[in-house]
Amino acid sequence: MINVGIIGAAGYTGQTLLSILLSHKHVNVAAITSATFEGESLSNVFPAFAGRKNSLVFEKVDYDSIVKRCDTFFLCLPHRESMPVVAKLLDAGKIVFDLSADFRLKDHAVYEKWYGVTHTKKDLLAHAVYGLPELYGDKIKNASLVAVPGCYPTSAILGMAPVLGKSFIDKSSIVINSVSGVSGAGKKAMADFMLAELEGNFYAYGAPSHRHTPEIEQEFTILAGKKTVVTFIPHLLPTTRGMYTTITTKLTEEKTS
Repeated sequence: MINVGIIGAAGYTGQTLLSILLSHKHVNVAAITSATFEGESLSNVFPAFAGRKNSLVFEKVDYDSIVKRCDTFFLCLPHRESMPVVAKLLDAGKIVFDLSADFRLKDHAVYEKWYGVTHTKKDLLAHAVYGLPELYGDKIKNASLVAVPGCYPTSAILGMAPVLGKSFIDKSSIVINSVSGVSGAGKKAMADFMLAELEGNFYAYGAPSHRHTPEIEQEFTILAGKKTVVTFIPHLLPTTRGMYTTITTKLTEEKTS
């Protein structure tokens, strides 16, 4: 049995993670943290979890306490906030799955350019395994730090992985159009992302400089075996969850199937 701690468990990613881990026969969720709901039970904050593990209570982050109870940690924190936490947990000998963007990009200069903050744990980037099991399953099994991929990149990378290494794909013409529900913006209250404001609207945003672009290009370059630049256009759909990605590219030779 693996004893797991979830730091930042009250956000949308934390809730989804809880629903998966609480149903996993080899996992015991031993600690959940939240600054907002400290001291409140999981089932009281989220009634959907009532009866699944009623003893779980949101707590503040006390590393001296939670590292004694957990073997593995999942970090559901905003980018930049994960860096010092990852370092602290790795020093304690723990396995860490980071759901932020802090360790997805191998080049710290690329991260700093696209996220506008200094990467304070550059030495750990080489140890992070990009967490797509379809591509890096063997490495993930033995990793101490797994950088969980972004939502848009996952849909794009898995969509193109079977053909990116083929000679008939024109790597200079890839266009990715993705559609996402509004939960991807997180729980912070912002008028632009309220369903009442979005109802009846559908629009592109963040192009051509959405932060997931370099993550997609990094993995496409690895799969293609050559530098690959893409046109990535995300769109916001007036629904809570869901994602749909359409990828187009030119062919260098005629194909019938």
